[in-house]
Amino acid sequence: MLLTVSFLAVKDNKFFASNDLNLSKPNVNFTIKERAYDIPVKAFVIKDKDSGEILVAQNEDVPLAPASLTKVMTALLAIESGKMQEIVTIDKYSTTVEPSKAGVKVGEQFLLSDLVTAALIASSNDAAMAVGIYLGGSVQGFAKMMNAKAKEIGMKNTQFTNPCGFDFGENLSTAKDLAILAEYTAKLPYFGDIVQQKKGSITALNTHKTYNFYTHNKMLKLYPQTIGTKTGYTQKAGPCLIARATNGDKDLIMVMLNAQRGQRWSIAKEQFDKQFGYLPQTIEAPTQETFVDDVTVVDR
Repeated sequence: MLLTVSFLAVKDNKFFASNDLNLSKPNVNFTIKERAYDIPVKAFVIKDKDSGEILVAQNEDVPLAPASLTKVMTALLAIESGKMQEIVTIDKYSTTVEPSKAGVKVGEQFLLSDLVTAALIASSNDAAMAVGIYLGGSVQGFAKMMNAKAKEIGMKNTQFTNPCGFDFGENLSTAKDLAILAEYTAKLPYFGDIVQQKKGSITALNTHKTYNFYTHNKMLKLYPQTIGTKTGYTQKAGPCLIARATNGDKDLIMVMLNAQRGQRWSIAKEQFDKQFGYLPQTIEAPTQETFVDDVTVVDR
């Protein structure tokens, strides 16, 4: 049976607005402990969330396509909007986007929180697009909100053009900027609960149709210390990942952009193991991946 991920508000039955959250900005004045040159990715960062130190960096300031890692910003803006318990009616445009999709239909109504859940767990582009249009009034309007928030929290080399991570326009970010974003969202209520889920479901309020979905983040299965966060893929971006793992003593955030195909999970495990001081060991071979634009689809 699938777990239905739902969230109850903790203040007047509503999610906190950004002013209520009073979150501190991430540390953007990084010190870098080690530079890497041979990790098979175009850009890489692994950061100690608590100390703020970058433990390993490779091409961390090079702007690259982040694919569906973009949806982390989409979720951030939704959570901080204070509108997570509001009802969103699915518009036609949101249903016309490319896969991966939850498959929601025009006119169906969902809580904003449910659409955020589908966007984060299953990388559902229809859900993410509906979130963006609801909050921003249009794709362009939401992109302005995304870029304003990116600037506010110190993402200096990032430009978003859409809520999904599609490669139209110059939808670009850097490994260092995405580490800033990941650190910020780690402090958000509910975000961590969502990205730890391996599967979930949402139900339309008016049609009562239920949509089931699964995560694309294989680290949740392959590496027990993993507590999130998001995968991404487009032909331009290649395999991408924001991952967070903790062993009780260290809380680490990893970002990789355009990893060599077939090596994303082994790279993540190797780099986490190195920082946790674990002995190298073989992980279970992951299920074969097939790639389509904006998502890594897990063969099931």
